Amino acid sequence: MPAESLYGIALGGLRFDAVPVHFDQTAWIGAFLANWAPGSPAYESYFDRIVSGPDFDLADAAGGRVALTPR
Repeated sequence: MPAESLYGIALGGLRFDAVPVHFDQTAWIGAFLANWAPGSPAYESYFDRIVSGPDFDLADAAGGRVALTPR
């Protein structure tokens, strides 16, 4: 299991893990806004999630089928 695994499962001899993706959020927001102005459909659909995160928590993402990795 990767050290940064948030949750994972082994199936058929393979291991699947969700790991964090580290990125420059300020740069990502700037790139998004350069392509999708406030009021555009993409802005309305995605900007709040980009800034605030998704409307679910880690347990919801795991779907109840895998155990969350203790932190």
